[in-house]
This record gives sequence, C-alpha cells and structure tokens, in this order.
Amino acid sequence: MSVIIFGANGFIGRNLIHELSKHSGDVIALSRNFDEDFFSHYPEIPRHSIDFRDQNTYADFVQEGDTVVQLIYMGVPYKANSDKKSDIINNLIPSVELAELCAAKSIRRFIFSSSGGTVYGNTSQELIAEEHHCDPVNSYGITKLATEKYIRAISGEHNMDYAILRISNPYGGYPNPQSSVGLFNKIEQSLINKTPFELRVPMETTRDYMPVQDVASAFVRVINDDRPIFDIFNVSSGRGLNIREVIDMMEKKHGKKLSIRNVPSENPEVLCNILDNSKFKEFFQ
Repeated sequence: MSVIIFGANGFIGRNLIHELSKHSGDVIALSRNFDEDFFSHYPEIPRHSIDFRDQNTYADFVQEGDTVVQLIYMGVPYKANSDKKSDIINNLIPSVELAELCAAKSIRRFIFSSSGGTVYGNTSQELIAEEHHCDPVNSYGITKLATEKYIRAISGEHNMDYAILRISNPYGGYPNPQSSVGLFNKIEQSLINKTPFELRVPMETTRDYMPVQDVASAFVRVINDDRPIFDIFNVSSGRGLNIREVIDMMEKKHGKKLSIRNVPSENPEVLCNILDNSKFKEFFQ
C-alpha cells in the first residue's frame, strides 16, 4: 500500500513530500513535471510525470488499499474567473474522474485539498467553521466546492473513505520557484529581485496564514489516522493578518522597502477570511 501524491511538485506537495520522507512507508509522487533540484534530495521516492486530464497516464499507479492525496490545481487561482470553462475542464472534471477511479479501486482514503480561503465566500463571521454556508464568489472557489460535493456523492455511492481539507493560506517552507501564487512568496521575490509587487486587492484584505510545514503535518496526521473518516476539516491558524501587516513583516525581515504597483483584479475577492480550526484539533488531538 502506498501514499500517492497528485501534484507532488506544487507548493503543498513539495512540503508534504519532505514531511513524508521522515516517516516509513511507500510514497509515489505524481505531477506534470518535477524540479530535479528539489527531488534529488528524495531519491527513495519514485516520481512519474502524468497528465491530470488523461486518466490513462496515472490509473496504473492507483491500487486497492492506497491513500490518494489530490493536490493538483491547473492554472492560477486568481485568473480562473476569466476562463471558467477551462477551470471546469482542467480541474473539476479530472478531480471527479480521479475520485471515481479511486472508489472503483477501493482505495483506503481519498484526501482532497480544498480552499478554506474561497469556498465560504463573504461572511460577517469572525471565525468561519465548517458548517458555515458556502457561497464562493469566484470560479476557483466554485470549482473547489463542486469537487467537494462530487467527492461526498461518490463516497455515498461507494462508501469511499474521504477527508476534505479546507486549507487557509500557506507560506514558508519549500516554495515552487516557478509558482506565481502565494502572498509571502510574491512579496519576498519582489524584495529580493527589486521588482514592483503587484497589488490586486485592498491593503485591508485579511487572510488566515499558516506555515506550510504545519499544513503538511496536518496531511500526515490525516494519512496516518486509522479511524474511518467521512468529513471536512478546516486547516488553519485561526488568526488573521491583513496585507499591510504581511508587507511590514517581510520588509523588516529583508531590511528593504517594498515597491508596490496597483493592478486591476481579474477575480472577485473576499475581504476577510479567518477559519475556525477547532474541529481538526479535536478530531486529531
């Protein structure tokens, strides 16, 4: 039995690979491509290039009893709204097909990386719990929520064990240098390269930021838990920072002043999003 990581070369995937390398057990890394500089540190982990939209490229890697972790998101979240059809074709449909394959092959557990920052939409709640009404305002959040609902429906049909993790905004750790997402990463790259930081939302925009090492540790706890799981969990810090506070932190870290360029947003955005993480803590204590 193996832990199969779909999207192993992404931000969360790389940090999850690092965390899983500390534990015994078989891990298989699947991704469209791989950063050899990073994966050379983990020669014991087999990796295979796949096309997420073509089940024939990965079906043979999934076997009965495996745990499957679906981290893949094709595209840039803040650009998804401008091409909703592509978002559906490249993300929703392949994720549903993967979940159906896993159910048919009787895997041990299906773990899906959802978005705690977008599926809830706008709310006046100070802390957002899992039972809160979901009303996403952009295509990225809609696709994530729709995938969640299909996973739950497929689980109901086949009794497939699943855990949906609604992740807040991870930062730090081992970023993918080719990635264009992640506030901390983008600010840091602008400071290092002395290039303007493109600000797409108001400075007061508040998010729940969590060290990606803690996110990876949360995945490991879900992977290793022997109890049946059929549920959704927020994975978060439970605290909020606005963009101005993040910029101040990064400027102090680098001893430099950030150059900022305001650009129009391509996506409707939520102004404030802080997640209640008590359910995860209680279940996995």
